Amino acid sequence: MFEAITRTAKQDLEDSLRALYPAFLEYPFPSSLDASPLRDAEKILAALKSAPLREIGTAELGQYAASAITTVGSADDFKHFLPRMASNRRSSLQSFYCATGSSGR
Repeated sequence: MFEAITRTAKQDLEDSLRALYPAFLEYPFPSSLDASPLRDAEKILAALKSAPLREIGTAELGQYAASAITTVGSADDFKHFLPRMASNRRSSLQSFYCATGSSGR
């Protein structure tokens, strides 16, 4: 029973993540980031440019994601990167499946 619920939840998550990219497509990649003087906006932006949105790794997205709401970027910048940040949460769920002994399938 648990595996059936987990399988359904995983499929729902996958479907929702696929829908996020087109939903936020109108928000373009930022040409610059407004940031606190305590943040290196150019370095963060360079990391975000290192790969296509769907392929940006956790390390590259991390500095931006950790400060996106408070000190780096605008609301539109956040909306552009939101699908990728949500996709990274998927990795966290997979880690949960491993930690609990479930395959998540």
